[in-house]
Amino acid sequence: MYAYILVVPQSHDELARAEFHAFTGCDTASRIGLASAAIDISRAAFISTCIHIIAQGASLEELCADISAKGLAWEGFRIENFCPSEKLKFTSLEPVIAVADAITGRPDLSHPSVRLGLIATPDLWALGPIISEYAFDWPAHEKRPYFYSGSLPTRFARAMVNLVASPGDTLIDPCCGVGVALIEALAIGVNAVGCDVNPKLVGRTVDNLRALGLPQRVFVADATRLTGSYDAAVLDLPYGRNVSHGDELYTDLLRTLGTIARRIAVVAARDLSAELSDNLGLRVLRHIQVPKSNNLVRHLHLTAAR
Repeated sequence: MYAYILVVPQSHDELARAEFHAFTGCDTASRIGLASAAIDISRAAFISTCIHIIAQGASLEELCADISAKGLAWEGFRIENFCPSEKLKFTSLEPVIAVADAITGRPDLSHPSVRLGLIATPDLWALGPIISEYAFDWPAHEKRPYFYSGSLPTRFARAMVNLVASPGDTLIDPCCGVGVALIEALAIGVNAVGCDVNPKLVGRTVDNLRALGLPQRVFVADATRLTGSYDAAVLDLPYGRNVSHGDELYTDLLRTLGTIARRIAVVAARDLSAELSDNLGLRVLRHIQVPKSNNLVRHLHLTAAR
């Protein structure tokens, strides 16, 4: 069994759990997810650590007893604790010391040969080697030269790409703006291209990609006239009181994407599930709500062609 630790900013729980499902095919109702397979999470936005569970129990005492019964031994180990539940926090090093005493072998805190993850929740105490971690590389992309007030947060964009695409997949961002989602897709090895009807924004996307050392795969185009075939698409629909585009344009955009992409992630300021399903014939796989601090709620829809 493998445990995945979710590191979740306020109000992003639904998005983090959706990303966990995209990586593992499993669901979780908390900030720790369990799966039977080990998955490389280096490109994740909200999944920080994967731990191979070797010993476990319902309490610290049961965990230590399981470690002793199995004769677990590591030389030069270091224990790192994870308390993903708000209901349980370490107030001292006593749990770590107790677990270390149950292990055969000497610890090495400075230069460990193996890093062990100690998971503590109200219902599960578990221990095992840390086998994968996220790269935490997206913050560097916020140093790009150009921004746009309506752009998605970088971490949100990384998760959105992960929900519909994997390295090697083809992806299109038809309204790329200054390239936030396109940057995240290219950074994780997705064969992504972007376009926008606004030449000024396309130029700024080129500058952003160049500044980050990424290929400048972007062009000027009317997204309603796109052709081709892609594994996935991401679309952040414009919203806000100053946006003049109507529902007709959005419908045209989505109808076009439904013919060229197998999976689509659509962000809007309201729930579009009914329109996507009833009017455009798309299967809505998941609807995720991510509240913002200014009372706006981003609605992220994961869809697929029927």
